[in-house]
Amino acid sequence: MTETNLSRQELRRPSEDCPSEMTLARSLIADELPTENRHRLDQHLQACRSCATRLATLSTERRAFYQRYPELPPPDAPAGTRWSWIRVVWRFSPAFIAGVWVLFLLQPPTTDHSPFKGALTPAVSLHVERGGAVFEGRPEMRLKPGDRLRFDYSLPEGSAFLHIVNVDNDGRITSYYPGAADSLPINATEHRFLPGSIRLDDYRGRERIFCLFSRTPISIKQINEAVATARGQEGQPPRDIEAIDALPLDAYQRTYFIQKEP
Repeated sequence: MTETNLSRQELRRPSEDCPSEMTLARSLIADELPTENRHRLDQHLQACRSCATRLATLSTERRAFYQRYPELPPPDAPAGTRWSWIRVVWRFSPAFIAGVWVLFLLQPPTTDHSPFKGALTPAVSLHVERGGAVFEGRPEMRLKPGDRLRFDYSLPEGSAFLHIVNVDNDGRITSYYPGAADSLPINATEHRFLPGSIRLDDYRGRERIFCLFSRTPISIKQINEAVATARGQEGQPPRDIEAIDALPLDAYQRTYFIQKEP
């Protein structure tokens, strides 16, 4: 590459071939990108000075944010568990919504039957409020009755349908969003909170939250059937909800396993 070509490469704006801001932000989180995608991104960054500069800026913003809002354990968190205070999220900080929010996305396990691929993968984040303090949800966590849950999601492009349900270890299903109806359509967005919040009830035991992104609507009837199938054959002991990390549905799934404490 000549000096002239390098100069043009450094000054050019991101093109359609460049990764999105979300993909760059995800690359800062360990194991967030699949190995193949990370390899392609590394190759792109070596050739594209513009994207390398964008990534460096995101990394600087991330360090500055964590210096201002250090990670602290919420009440009753297991020793050694990493949590992030995100009062700024709960209060809808404009600066956070502008870009730093993506650094909080911690993605739980997903199904291999996803209708979304690569950079088009949706993302969802769970936030827990307890006694005025807010902390980031994790793939497995211990919560208390009365804790409030709030979700935000992103969709890189196009459109999809979203349904969020809770399934307890007795097989009871609670639709968090949009309620007892078909999943609702969502459009491409970098960040959007779902309306309202959910207060956890007094049920004591194990539960799992399923966040379902699909290309076509999923009804609560389909979810009921999928849960019944996942729990096992009639006449046999049902599978523990802890062992069910995905439902047999054509959907991209993110899950949170919860153990309710007194």
